[in-house]
Amino acid sequence: MSAVVPARDEADRVGRTVRSLRRIAGVREVVVVDDGSTDATAWVARRAGARLVRLSRCGGKASALYLGARAARGDVLLLADADLAESAGALADLCGPVVDGQADVVVGVPGPGGDGGIGLVRAVAGWGSETLGGTRLAAPLCGQRALRAAVAPWLLSRAARGYGIETYINVQAGRRRLRVVQRPIRIRHRRYGRGPAGWLHRARQLGDVLVTLVQLAGERTGR
Repeated sequence: MSAVVPARDEADRVGRTVRSLRRIAGVREVVVVDDGSTDATAWVARRAGARLVRLSRCGGKASALYLGARAARGDVLLLADADLAESAGALADLCGPVVDGQADVVVGVPGPGGDGGIGLVRAVAGWGSETLGGTRLAAPLCGQRALRAAVAPWLLSRAARGYGIETYINVQAGRRRLRVVQRPIRIRHRRYGRGPAGWLHRARQLGDVLVTLVQLAGERTGR
């Protein structure tokens, strides 16, 4: 099993994330994709024991996951955000159904408590995932997932736009009639709050989700 971690300017947390992922039973490698970081993310990740894929400039989360999956060697891919730190160990709960052959994709469902947003991006992603792919999820934006490496070429694509990658996975998994299950997880993310940085982050998320949904709708129309 390979853990794949897209990371940009996460030097303060990525080392702890990598070490926690490496302690999960069955994880044989952690592939960190340094997405054009301007800090010491690459150095910290490598020092913590990660295999490194380093991009000279930022390509966005979708591109980072796509390249990380291509570099990974495992039959099962565990997708993890770089800012989870020690809580990344909780992702062990996602792996069992894929390893046992009971699911193609497992989506994590974090516990209550968001980052201070109003839920608009989540609502749009959920609506789009169900409308275009028939996939109904409690946490459609959660980036913590496990999946069979064999289905990664269908689900991880540069055609997605940045933070729209989770929505792309949701829709394509539904269209391909993959077995998608959900599992509760207890993780701790970086909190953006309701300051300018937080609203900017959510605006970028919303833009990426909308662009991805438009692309997916066009694919369906074109068939």
